[in-house]
Amino acid sequence: MESKDLQIRIWDFEGIGYLRQGKYEKAWSIFSKQYKLLLEVQKEKEVRLHKGGPLHNGGLSLLYQGKTDEALRWLIFALVEDLISSEKNTDTDLGSASQVLRGVCGASWDTERRVLRSLCGCIKLQLRLNRFIGEQYHERTI
Repeated sequence: MESKDLQIRIWDFEGIGYLRQGKYEKAWSIFSKQYKLLLEVQKEKEVRLHKGGPLHNGGLSLLYQGKTDEALRWLIFALVEDLISSEKNTDTDLGSASQVLRGVCGASWDTERRVLRSLCGCIKLQLRLNRFIGEQYHERTI
């Protein structure tokens, strides 16, 4: 498990290095692998991990390659991750995903944020419910 955590960190530095060098396809390869590994570790540890970094950086690498539709999808997923992870809704307004999305689209995100926050509120509620059900199940099986 520790080697996977280390690999996630290494890929972060490596991917950002490729972004800075303009090697966007290599950066995309790294960030997509990093995202998949985070999902794997999240499942193994049975805990939710924040995956906004590789989603955001992967979105940027796609954007720089001219793959706008796919880039926007990854950037929106990054924003959703930020919303799920944040304690306050305003935390995400200054986040990288929000800023890039507003800059790329050039539009107000008030409506979209309301929809995303509602969705994230439902997801947070579901996560809490799953955790509660899991705790109740665990107590009954001991």
